[in-house]
Amino acid sequence: MSTLETNLEMLATCDPVGAASLRSALEPSSLEADPPDPIAVAQVEATRSGSRTLRVTPRDTGVPRLLHSRVDPGREASQQVADCGSRMRLYSRQIRNAEQARLLAKEGLGPKVDAVIILGGGLLHLAKAIVAQHPGLRGLLVVEASPEIARQALTQEDLAPLIQGRHFSLLTTTASRRLIAPLTDFFGRHIHDTVVCLRHDASCAINPGFYTEVEQHLDFASGAAAMRVRTDHVHGEKFAS
Repeated sequence: MSTLETNLEMLATCDPVGAASLRSALEPSSLEADPPDPIAVAQVEATRSGSRTLRVTPRDTGVPRLLHSRVDPGREASQQVADCGSRMRLYSRQIRNAEQARLLAKEGLGPKVDAVIILGGGLLHLAKAIVAQHPGLRGLLVVEASPEIARQALTQEDLAPLIQGRHFSLLTTTASRRLIAPLTDFFGRHIHDTVVCLRHDASCAINPGFYTEVEQHLDFASGAAAMRVRTDHVHGEKFAS
């Protein structure tokens, strides 16, 4: 069995609906009604450390660029995690004021963070660095604008370290509107948790408009999930009475 199929089967064990959607998104026919993949060519390359980087050619510029270090992608990703405090977007019902938000951001991805959303997956080096440094993480969601990049990640990387012990999802689509429902479901799953959103800068730089839209969808989805919980609670009280 190929690495791609093995990864999809592992995903199906923890997120059957998400895995089915991902498999569908990787089919060329599924993209006919959506904008074209922003990546024309994606080529995996070895690095000095022995791990892989990805050289991509954006469709709009035609200029190749690397998504990860050509020397040591894992070390680069670990440093990005260590320096992420000032760049985090926080979603938490536990944060009551700006001071609490500031203190949590200062801690970075500390023990108070329960789930992480990554914008821009690449070959998932950032995701693996987060899990390695924070093995108690309960949820991890990666959003990738390019189905071709997602395919390369699923073909080249073993997802087992990301899936074991937590709920993991990989979403890929060229139409950001398709993300609203799964993002709302993710926030619903982690409604009582502190959720952090991080950008993989090299990925986001290729398609900045898409990821800006995703951030707007995140704000909507977090509110929609909270509203859903409140509505279910009210309906439950009415039913009980």
